[in-house]
Amino acid sequence: DQASIVHALRSIDKMIQGGIYDHLGGGFSRYSVDAMWQAPHFEKMLYDNALLLGVLAEAYQISKKTVYLNVIDATFNFLQRELFNGKGGYYAALDADSEGIEGKFYTWTYDEIKAIVDPNLFESFCNYYQITEQGNWEHTNILWTQSDIEQEWEPDFQKEQQKLFELRSKRIRPSLDHKVILGWNCMLVVGFCKIYAATGNESYKQAAIKCMDWIEAHLFHATEGYVFHSAVNGVPKTPAFLDDYANLIQAYIQLQEETGYRDWE
Repeated sequence: DQASIVHALRSIDKMIQGGIYDHLGGGFSRYSVDAMWQAPHFEKMLYDNALLLGVLAEAYQISKKTVYLNVIDATFNFLQRELFNGKGGYYAALDADSEGIEGKFYTWTYDEIKAIVDPNLFESFCNYYQITEQGNWEHTNILWTQSDIEQEWEPDFQKEQQKLFELRSKRIRPSLDHKVILGWNCMLVVGFCKIYAATGNESYKQAAIKCMDWIEAHLFHATEGYVFHSAVNGVPKTPAFLDDYANLIQAYIQLQEETGYRDWE
């Protein structure tokens, strides 16, 4: 139904334009507190990003819009950089606050932007990202746009984004929730499989396999035949719940379909 596709893709586009999407570092915040997707609750959850990878993969398969590939890759890189435990599993979340202030890590004053962005691009950069001297959110600025989202990946804009990203990386970071949760990691395995199916990018498939290898090594009881809900610092906690098992089954199905490995059956 064409009307349904139009509505679905418009919703995805508006999320990508909004402040709920991290225009510098990739990945999505938990939810927005307004109708324009502008102001997020800045907490970043593993399960939201896992599910959105699958949505973006299907959106790309339907539309062939390159912008979805860019957002997929940026979100994948965010997950590797900020939620990956270095061994295969992925942590649960990043807090919204840093230094006791919600969104401080992600927002900018007008003067901060002016001091770093190329003067020749400053006006167009501010217009694109809705940046004002007064601020667009609580006297500071959230990067978001109502313009053509393809513009964001033009080389000149990418260069300025990278400068801001590097400066932001020196700030005090939000706290990290170090739990590795079975169901959420299985959602991510499914998301990785879907973006691999849509793009053929081998890195996505290998990330899915590595995540499941970690799950089997750390969340399966060695002798009793059941699985655990989560692990903290590699130590399993609490037997798994129904949703953990459901997501685990779905992850195995997706892995078997994408790899052909009989071991996943």
